[in-house]
Amino acid sequence: MNPIENKSLDHFALKSLSQWIFRQLENAQLQQIDCDEYFLAFQFYKYREFFLVICLKPKMPCLFLTEASPIQKKIKKPVSLFLNAHAKNKFLSGVVCQPRKGRVVDLYFSATASPVEIEIILIPGQPNIIVRKVLEEKSIAWNQPKELLLQDPPEGPHDFPEDPHQVDDYWQQYCQTLHQQFFLQTSAGALVKSSITPNSIKTPSLGKKKDLLVKLELVLQKQLNSRYQVLAEKLKYDQPLTLDETKLLNPLVSRIQNSQKFFDLAKKTVVRNRGLQERISILKKEIEDWPESNLTSEKPSTAAALMNHAESSGRKKQISPKVEIIVGKSALDNLKILRASRAWDYFLHLRDQPGAYGILVREKGKPVTDSELREAGRYLIQQSLKKNKPLLGRFEILWTECRHVRPLKGAKPGTVSLTGEKVFVVNF
Repeated sequence: MNPIENKSLDHFALKSLSQWIFRQLENAQLQQIDCDEYFLAFQFYKYREFFLVICLKPKMPCLFLTEASPIQKKIKKPVSLFLNAHAKNKFLSGVVCQPRKGRVVDLYFSATASPVEIEIILIPGQPNIIVRKVLEEKSIAWNQPKELLLQDPPEGPHDFPEDPHQVDDYWQQYCQTLHQQFFLQTSAGALVKSSITPNSIKTPSLGKKKDLLVKLELVLQKQLNSRYQVLAEKLKYDQPLTLDETKLLNPLVSRIQNSQKFFDLAKKTVVRNRGLQERISILKKEIEDWPESNLTSEKPSTAAALMNHAESSGRKKQISPKVEIIVGKSALDNLKILRASRAWDYFLHLRDQPGAYGILVREKGKPVTDSELREAGRYLIQQSLKKNKPLLGRFEILWTECRHVRPLKGAKPGTVSLTGEKVFVVNF
């Protein structure tokens, strides 16, 4: 039997998987619980981060372990809120398969005052998670609980590997396969964190390649700004921390242990960045070598990819083949687009007048011409002013690179501070 091909594991496979997961996570601390519509992810820490993921899709419930966060769009559900309130920061003391109940695995969290048990039901058609706070007799479930018929555990031979090294390889391959199947295509973050090789990711058109390139550059920019190394150095040499940095610490471990954790995270980030930069180089080469005969039907959609990444609404205009402008539909959309923009993109705004942002999307290192800038300014003015207000007169527009724009905390959405800004004039 191959569990990679059959996700509804039998008793022997589920028992082996439970034992393997416990060997990886024994006494690991539960740090965070996140979920989306069908998935619940337990974030553990034991020398490094692990994510125990439960899939509750009725046709293919399953359980697997991964080193990357699979939840891209987090939502709040009663089970995740209950777990964060009552199981967070507790230590895993057991992962046990329950053969008499069928495909059921129990997680046990030790605590002096309030132990927590989690029952994971992986039966097709009725998957569920039931969380119990033992001493207080409190419980909550993902779906409406159904009564499970008790049965005698199966007996007899099985074709499952016995050698510990074979078992490790077996379940690592199983978990990696499920992670790729469920999450590889959902976002740029999944592409970075997955261990799949760059050449195995297929982008069937030039437009999709360009969209992917924008997403990966955005992720790389975010990771290059990682504070892990700086924070680790501060902890090592007992330097003062900011309030935001203090919030990242684990209060249950020593300063040295926190420092080691952030050193490890910094090393991981460096390795991920190397792979990401290699993937970006491959994509750029593929785009440069794209056959000329296919270019007629392809349209650059960098701005669309950026808005999609920001999960915002806006209007865009193609200024030239390699320059586009985006204008958000609301103050919140403007802020999301600004945060998703790249450091070298340009920020535009009417001087001393309320109105929308304009984000001028361009190629890195390629200057924007005066005519392109003025055309973008005209479009920004048209979108910023009320429709019944005549477009007459002289308008001054502030512009600077997005790296020099900072949203103001505590102010109204859309309020920003600029440095190094310049001004150009548009006459109507």
